[in-house]
Amino acid sequence: MKGTRQLGKQTWLMIISYVAMLGVVVSVALVTYSVAFAKEEPVEKQEVHRVFIEDQYITTVENEQLVEHIQILNEQQVASAYPNYTIEPINGIKVVTEEVAYELVNEDNAAQQLADALEVDVQAYAIRVDGETITHVKDEATAHEVKQRLYLQYVTWEQLQQARSGEVPTELANHQRYTTDVYFNETFEVVKTTVKPSNVKGEDNAVQALLPHISVQAIFRDYTHVEVPYTHVVQEDASMFKGDTRVAQHGANGVEGVTYTVREINGKRVGKSVIAKQTVRESQPHITLKGTRQNIGFGTGDFVWPAVGGYISSKMGERWGRQHQGIDIARPTNRDILASDGGVVTIATAHSTYGNYIKIDHQNGYETIYAHLSAFKVRVGEKVGRGQRIGTMGSTGRSTGTHLHFEVYKNGRVQNPLNYIQQ
Repeated sequence: MKGTRQLGKQTWLMIISYVAMLGVVVSVALVTYSVAFAKEEPVEKQEVHRVFIEDQYITTVENEQLVEHIQILNEQQVASAYPNYTIEPINGIKVVTEEVAYELVNEDNAAQQLADALEVDVQAYAIRVDGETITHVKDEATAHEVKQRLYLQYVTWEQLQQARSGEVPTELANHQRYTTDVYFNETFEVVKTTVKPSNVKGEDNAVQALLPHISVQAIFRDYTHVEVPYTHVVQEDASMFKGDTRVAQHGANGVEGVTYTVREINGKRVGKSVIAKQTVRESQPHITLKGTRQNIGFGTGDFVWPAVGGYISSKMGERWGRQHQGIDIARPTNRDILASDGGVVTIATAHSTYGNYIKIDHQNGYETIYAHLSAFKVRVGEKVGRGQRIGTMGSTGRSTGTHLHFEVYKNGRVQNPLNYIQQ
C-alpha cells in the first residue's frame, strides 16, 4: 500500500504539469485568434530621405532640398574665403527616399552632419620631400616661389642666377667666387591634388614647414692668388775671398693663381679641393755669393778653430792667482796649429812664458797669439791664409803639458776668444 501511495503522488505531479502546459497553449491560441480576427486600423506613412556619399551613409533628412542647399552654401563660403582657388565638386551624392510608419528626424543634427560631410575640396599642389607630403600650396607658381625662397635662405639671388645659367667663366678675378650649382640634397616634388582649403598654406608658412626637411647644397668655384715664397740660393764665387759674401739678387715672392671647388650645405663649408693652378708671377730667388778665394795676408773678421779637434782645457779668466789671458786647447786629433784668420806673421820666436809662439796681425784691428809650440811652420813677414798650418802644438815655455794657448786682441785690447770661435 505504501508503494501504491507513492506512485499516486508521482502521477499527480505529472497531471499538474500537463495542465499547466495546456493552459499556456490555450492562452497563446486565444491571443492568436484575437489578432487574426480583429479589425485592422489604417497607419499614416512618413517620407524620409537617406543621404549617402560614395555609398557611405551620412544622415537622414525630411527635406530633400536641404542636401542641395547645404552643398551650395559650402561652395559659396569656400569661394568667398578662397577666391582664387578652383573648387573641386563632391561627386557620388545619392539620396534614397523611403516611406516609414514613424521616424523621429532631428533636422538640426542632420544639417550639421551634412555640412561636415559636404565640405568641399579645392585643387592644390602637394610639396613632397623624399616622398613625404610636407605641405600644400595653391598653385605651381606658388610652389616655384617656395622652392626659390628655400634656396635663398643660403645663397644670394646673384649666386642662384649664376647656377641657373649653366655657364662658368674661363677666367676669374682674384678672390672671385662663381656659383656653379645649387640643389636640394633631398627629392623635391610638386604634385597636383585636392585638399581641404584649410590645409593650403601661404608662401611664408610653406617655407617654414619645409625648412627642417630640406638641405641646400651649393657648389662654388673660387679663385685666389697665393704667395709663393722665394728660395735662398748660395753660389760660390772664386773672385771673392773666403769669408766674404755679397747679395747678388734680392729675393721676391711669386704669385700663383689657385682655383678651388668649394661645397657648402646650408651655408656651412663641407669640402674644398684644388682643381687648377697657374703661375701669375714667377718667384725670384735670393742669391748670395760666397767667396772661395784664399784670403792671404788679410783677415775677414770671421775666425776659425785654431786646432784640429781638441777641447778647451782652460778658459779665460782668473787662474792660479793671476789672469789667464786666453784659452787652452788640448788633446787634438793631430798637432797642427792653424791660422784663425788671414794676416801677416809679426812674431815667431821663443818666450819665457809663451815658449815658442806666433803672433799674426790680421790687418783689420785684430791680432791673435798661438803659444807653447814645438815647431814653427811660418816666419816673420809671411802672409798667411785663414786655416793655414802655421806650427805644431807642443809644451814649451811655462806649460804643464802639450796644448795650445790662444789669445785674441782687438785694437790692442785682449778679448775672450770664445766670443769669436767655436769648435
